[in-house]
Amino acid sequence: MKKSDIKNLKSKNIAELIKNLRERQELLRAAKFDLAAGKVKNIFFIKDTKKTIARIKTFINLRDKEKSLPTGRQENDKRQNDKK
Repeated sequence: MKKSDIKNLKSKNIAELIKNLRERQELLRAAKFDLAAGKVKNIFFIKDTKKTIARIKTFINLRDKEKSLPTGRQENDKRQNDKK
């Protein structure tokens, strides 16, 4: 996955991320069936898809945590991260 793809994921909202997650999971499922049937020649696609799914889940969890924090707490966390 390219850096531009990762930046694109960061800019999406939760609904778009969930939609993208479901699409990737469906692609992974189909690729696994094709692998078992001997149709897949590009095995790296499965590994790359798994990593992409993990990244999407990470961004979804980050968005959920941002929403659950009180407003003042978000400001303090951002300031502490900037200091590091």
